[in-house]
Amino acid sequence: MIVSHPHAHEQLKSWRAGNTRQTLALMLIAVGGLSSAQTFVRINQVGFLPSDLKSAVVMSMTEVSGSDCMVVEKGTGKMVLKATLQRTSESYGQFPDVYSVDVTPVRSEGKYVLHVNDRDSAEFSVGVNSYKQYLFHPFAYLREQHCGYNPVFDTVCHTSDGIVVAGPGEGTRVDAVGGYHDASDYLRFLITTSYTSGILLMTYKEYPGLWEDRVDGRGRNGSNGVPDILDEARWGVEWMLKLTPQPGALYHQVADDRDHRFFDLPFRDSSDYGWGAGNGRPVYPVTGAPQGLFEHKNTSTGVSNVAGRTAAVFALASWLWSRDGFDKAFAGILRSKAVELYRMAVEREGSSESVPCRAPYRFHEITYHDDLEWGAAELYRLTSDRRYLTEALRWASLAADTSWMGKDTARHYEYFPYVNVGHYELFEFAPEAIKDSLREYYRRGLERAWKASATNAFGYGVPLIWVSNNLDLGLITQGILYKKMGGGKQYDALTVNARDWIFGRNPWGQSFVVGVPDIGSTPQDIHSAVTRLLGMKLQGAVVDGPVFASIFASLKGLHLSKPDQFAAFQSTWGVYHDDWGDYSTNEPTIDASAALVFVLAA
Repeated sequence: MIVSHPHAHEQLKSWRAGNTRQTLALMLIAVGGLSSAQTFVRINQVGFLPSDLKSAVVMSMTEVSGSDCMVVEKGTGKMVLKATLQRTSESYGQFPDVYSVDVTPVRSEGKYVLHVNDRDSAEFSVGVNSYKQYLFHPFAYLREQHCGYNPVFDTVCHTSDGIVVAGPGEGTRVDAVGGYHDASDYLRFLITTSYTSGILLMTYKEYPGLWEDRVDGRGRNGSNGVPDILDEARWGVEWMLKLTPQPGALYHQVADDRDHRFFDLPFRDSSDYGWGAGNGRPVYPVTGAPQGLFEHKNTSTGVSNVAGRTAAVFALASWLWSRDGFDKAFAGILRSKAVELYRMAVEREGSSESVPCRAPYRFHEITYHDDLEWGAAELYRLTSDRRYLTEALRWASLAADTSWMGKDTARHYEYFPYVNVGHYELFEFAPEAIKDSLREYYRRGLERAWKASATNAFGYGVPLIWVSNNLDLGLITQGILYKKMGGGKQYDALTVNARDWIFGRNPWGQSFVVGVPDIGSTPQDIHSAVTRLLGMKLQGAVVDGPVFASIFASLKGLHLSKPDQFAAFQSTWGVYHDDWGDYSTNEPTIDASAALVFVLAA
């Protein structure tokens, strides 16, 4: 999350000079002379598995007869399906007529276009490898985000991090080099890195046969005998180990929003916190109490979320490295640290948020029973100690169906992680009666999201709050895990619509993943200094996603650097810009990009 460059505040101040109604009206003015006769067809540009539910959305200024609605084979023009337009009960923005088109009967492998009167959809494919072909794309982005040694630039950055502030050991230099730059700024958080490594480990556990060995442990070309997904997960895990250098100590954040004054490349290390440019950045210890050096402070109450989730990741990594024989010594270190951190999480119950500084923004994570459940479940898998199973069952009952699903708003990262994977990890060990409860917790969340999806023309069950794409991927993941736990197919349409939204079945006709698909409309001008200054395409990066217009109007430091190419498709419900000046909708994040790996694998 980059919040503002100095000149942006004045542009925002000018842009917001009118009242809210005037602001929203301006956002709805179409550029390029949108004709009342224009129709737009939105579909998943990556495509579908042969057995998938398949649909498109058609938006039009006038009623569409549908007399010329068909799926045609790309290249030959051969009609393979005569399709039917179904009017939805909802309009969208300035499009009063919105229709859905079911193309599920198209099951033969190939490339296709949906033709509706004089308009064509983007090209889409049907095939068993529609998603597997992009499985390694997110790793390109994750490697670009490496801090310390970076294999993309083949150089190092932030090698002086850092100096302890706002807690025990203040003023002490510690080694906090490594891990991931969280987004397009260069802050690093245990909150997000723990989930990034954790979901990669879970993906390998669930789908172990998919992974190649193309790079070594530092992300450089050349095999090292370890699947690349485990190399990537280990990059985060090794940094997480540095954050707990001795019993009772745990750091959770490196740098703060003072970094946002420097829109620069990571290896230039230009930030200066008063110790000299490149001479170290602040390292925040977990205290379990409110933190903040200046006006803005968080409302932390404990350490259970970060310590519990880190314990889960360490325990799962230990089990995998030991089981598969990759590094048993490393597995032993992780095992002891997992036990230690889980006990800390239990003894200092409560949640720890990230630390704000000059701006009020932070990760407001308030949930922690899910992380304690995940930690206990993985420790039971690792140790077979039934004490952990008993505790996991208790935490599961407390976490229950707590979720963002069904809510129309939430604070930034309030219900992170956006799916409680602890329920799934516990499921295989739980008694049958408890298995029913765990499955039911997932079902309740999906049901609430299903009801929310009925309120818009896209059948989309995710509120358009900041990082809506991260929530979307959480919803898809929960739907996948629900079915793996024996749940039915009643939410297939919900989760397929969420997946298709990510890849182009949305008002803007845009995939929200850079470079996916290879041919299609994907983000080009993302909020990234690397892209802005070097022109580098961050392949596989998932951007934040659309937000409610009211959220866009309220955030500090936003500005548009060019005319809005999507102005015709903005609405009070949803705003998205492919513009580097909009960090709220067009900035990529590591946790969403790692979550995409699970979705692509599944």
